[in-house]
Amino acid sequence: MKMLFFTLCISLSLFSCNGCADHKLDKVANPIKGRMEIKADLLKEAYSKNNYFVFFKEFPDTFADFLSLYGFDDEKGAMPLYSCYDKHVRSFFYSYDLNKEKFIPKLFNLGKEGHWEADATSVLQENILIFMKNHSKDMVEYLETKPENEVSHFWHYVFDGSSRNDTTNNANFDTIYKLIKAINKKQANILKEEFLRMYE
Repeated sequence: MKMLFFTLCISLSLFSCNGCADHKLDKVANPIKGRMEIKADLLKEAYSKNNYFVFFKEFPDTFADFLSLYGFDDEKGAMPLYSCYDKHVRSFFYSYDLNKEKFIPKLFNLGKEGHWEADATSVLQENILIFMKNHSKDMVEYLETKPENEVSHFWHYVFDGSSRNDTTNNANFDTIYKLIKAINKKQANILKEEFLRMYE
């Protein structure tokens, strides 16, 4: 009888520990979800109050986080800020003048990991192109400090998602290429090589 009671206690103890382990695993998994939910709330609040400093700080630093906030998943559906992606992406670029030293590194990190998708990522692409046309010198100076493979990945994202005969994409390439070539021929060649690799 004592042996049966002892065995039952051990079994219940193990079951309880397994339950704790599962609970701990939930806590490990949930912080990622919790972090993005908190970030989404902070971004919405900062945007509504025109607080560009907080908005810039909370805006995603990686492409994966960008998709987690502004993307659309075929299985999961819209991410927390999907309905805000257009105005939020444009707000991010408005913050350049307030955060010049940190803006381009953040923008580069987003782009170097990026790939084309509809909606939010295409709006980000469009705004990078506009930014490049207006701030090509600053951007090229930063690109010169980065490894060539990362720069190539960045350009791949910027011009991704089109066909070889897309006249708008080709015109954007010609404009950006000429601007960069006038500043730094090496960086212009990296862009040209990546573009030709994508569309030839």
